[in-house]
Formats: sequence, structure tokens, C-alpha cells
Amino acid sequence: MRLGFEAAREFVRRHILEDLHQYALADQAHGDFKSALQEWSQQHLKQVPAYRRLSEEGPDHEKQFYVQVELAGQVLAQASGRRIKAAENDAARLALEKLLSGEITLRPPSDNNS
Repeated sequence: MRLGFEAAREFVRRHILEDLHQYALADQAHGDFKSALQEWSQQHLKQVPAYRRLSEEGPDHEKQFYVQVELAGQVLAQASGRRIKAAENDAARLALEKLLSGEITLRPPSDNNS
């Protein structure tokens, strides 16, 4: 019976708790993950994230943009989208998820510039 409990627990973790985390994150950011990431980074690191366009593909009417978001000298996430703003927002969402889950940890810059 232990296997049944473990399987149920894994199902709840994977399909329910992760969804709840996504909804909480979306609610916190109100869909504007770029602003949420900027607020988080300024509060915790006194820095702002930078977005870099990696490439774009396809004809003008079906262009796909690839971007990455960087913070504290580290690439946090990459994403793509039909618009640059959408790709940046998705990269910010992925970065926030990694930061809030502890998958990525960043340290504030040191103040000793001697």
C-alpha cells in the first residue's frame, strides 16, 4: 500500500501543487512578470535584470523571437515568443519561478570595492 500512497503524493505534487504555485506566481505578478522580476531584483540585489535578444526566425508575419534574461552576471532563463515583449515576459516568468523555488540563488553584490 505504500506504493499507492507515494504515487498519489507524487501526483498531487506534480499536478496540483505545481499548478497552485503557478497561479500564485501569476496572481502576484498580475501577468506582468517583467515588473515582478524587476521589483524582486531591486529589493534583493539592488540591480535590474537585463534582457538580450538572442535571435529571431521566420518571415515577418510569423517571426519568432528568442531572448534571455540576465541578472547579477548570470543567465536566469531563456524564452521565445511571437513578440519581443512576450518573449521577455516569459523569460522573466521562468526566472522568477527558478528564483522563488530556490533552483537558482543569487547573492547581492559586495560593498567592498577597494
